Amino acid sequence: MATYSKPTTRAPEGGNLKPGALLLYLALNVFIIGYSFHVFYWTPPPRPATAPAATFSEQRARGHVHALAEDIGLRSVSTPGLQAAHHYIWEFTQQLQQQAAGSGIHVQAQFENYTGSFDFDFVGERFVNAYHNISNIILHISRPSSAQQPAVLLVAHHDSPVGSPGAFAAAAAAAAVALLQRTITSAT
Repeated sequence: MATYSKPTTRAPEGGNLKPGALLLYLALNVFIIGYSFHVFYWTPPPRPATAPAATFSEQRARGHVHALAEDIGLRSVSTPGLQAAHHYIWEFTQQLQQQAAGSGIHVQAQFENYTGSFDFDFVGERFVNAYHNISNIILHISRPSSAQQPAVLLVAHHDSPVGSPGAFAAAAAAAAVALLQRTITSAT
């Protein structure tokens, strides 16, 4: 019959671990984690409105958002506010055309107005959506010699949801597109 004997446990050998090694290891890890946060989460400071026109300025963008969302306000379809927003953006495109004049950059602005309707099926039911006096502002920026070059399309709607000034829902995107247009016309 076999007898059971209790295994003997030996204490781990401490070896030559120096007290400063653990401190160095922890300090190195803190540095790596801190540097990683800095690299991945750091954002540059916002640029003021006085920044050169060829650079994107957050303060100028906020000015456009304020004009659309606060000064004009509600921009739902078929409201006077939407017409005021069309006028505001059209005036901005006219300023870009004037700035680009004589610089070798061709800026062409086009204003299109639509009235109509469309129908669609939703869960087996027919819905009709009618719209009146919906406008698009199209701005084409190019060099005269670059007719066959690839292009970039920048698009944003500037109407707002019903009952909202739409600062985030469209005004911010419209401001970003407007300033990108300014940056392109100033930088090229």
